[in-house]
Amino acid sequence: MQLLYYVSIWLHLVAATTWIGSMIFFGAVIVPVLRRSEFEPVRAALMAAIGYQFRRAGWISVAVLIVTGLVNLVGRDVAGELHTAAFWHSRWGAVLGAKLVLLALTIAVSLYHDLVLGPTVTTLLQQDPEAPQLQRLRRAASYLGRFSLVLSLAILALAVHLARTEP
Repeated sequence: MQLLYYVSIWLHLVAATTWIGSMIFFGAVIVPVLRRSEFEPVRAALMAAIGYQFRRAGWISVAVLIVTGLVNLVGRDVAGELHTAAFWHSRWGAVLGAKLVLLALTIAVSLYHDLVLGPTVTTLLQQDPEAPQLQRLRRAASYLGRFSLVLSLAILALAVHLARTEP
C-alpha cells in the first residue's frame, strides 16, 4: 500500500507540473511568439492546433490529479474522516476544503475558456480576423487563462501546506 501511495504522490506531482507548467509555457512563450508579425498568416491555425494539444494534455492532467488526490487522501489516512464535521473544522480539513473549492472554480473557468471562449476566438480568427468583437474576446480569453493560472498556483500553495502538516 505504501508503494501505491508514493507512486500516487509522484503522479500527482507530474500532473500538477504538467498542468501549471503548460499554462506558464503557453502564456510566456507560445502566445508572444505567435503575436509576431511573421506568424500572422498562420496564427489562427497554429493557435488552434497548439490550443487543442494543450487542452488535451491539461484535461488529462486534471483527471490524473483528481484520481491521485483521492488515492493520496486514503494514503494519508483521512478518507474515512471526510464525512465528519470535525474533520472539515480542523485546520487541515479547512485547507483541504479551500483547495477543493479552488479546484472546482479552476475547472469551471477552464471549461468555459477551453470549450466556449477559446473555440469562439479561434473561429473568428480563421473566418473574420477583423471582427469587431475579436479583440474583446481575445482579451477575455487571456484574462481567463491568467486567472486560471493564479488559481492553480494558489492550489499548489495549499497542496504544499497539506503535504507539510499532519491531518
